[in-house]
Amino acid sequence: MKTKRCNRVARCACAIAVKAGGDVFVVNRCDGTSFIGFTHTDTQKVLDVIRVHDTKYRVSIKEYTI
Repeated sequence: MKTKRCNRVARCACAIAVKAGGDVFVVNRCDGTSFIGFTHTDTQKVLDVIRVHDTKYRVSIKEYTI
């Protein structure tokens, strides 16, 4: 997570990365950047990423049974 000052007192998250297994989901809105990306390096996807609307995503870990 990366933060930036959002008022005189508080700092707000402007970038995050979520990693599970070989999956990585990144949102970067810092310093005028607007990047949203998802990649996986394994054949089995671990993260579920659902776009709720333009600026809101729901990220969860898939459940597996053996």
